[in-house]
Amino acid sequence: QKRAKKRLEADHLYKLNEAIFNLPEDDVVDNKMSTKIFAAITSLKEAYDEGSPLKADPNFFYDYVALLATMQNQHFFNAKQHKTILQYLYQALGDEVNGTQQKTKSASAGQQAQVAKLEAENEQLRKE
Repeated sequence: QKRAKKRLEADHLYKLNEAIFNLPEDDVVDNKMSTKIFAAITSLKEAYDEGSPLKADPNFFYDYVALLATMQNQHFFNAKQHKTILQYLYQALGDEVNGTQQKTKSASAGQQAQVAKLEAENEQLRKE
């Protein structure tokens, strides 16, 4: 039997963030658990890239960034995982600053090329 795929919501990210952030000092996250947590983060990143949680829940972005910020500071991840988490965080923040997340997900390659051409023309006109 296949399990029904649950819709990802900002509250899921918030709860994971709180659980990790408030982890008692004497609790140990072993390699097996850190691998599972990293896999969950990777799944969240894939959902973020698809854009559907952002459309369904406006708070998703903020909880996603908060979760990544918490995770990048955890000692139980290895150096490669840390770097990957930082890349995810950098991408999300860049998308927010540049407004590219929604634009790139909703536009076809042809539309993106047309937008790039028009933006270049606008820049040329500003210079004149």
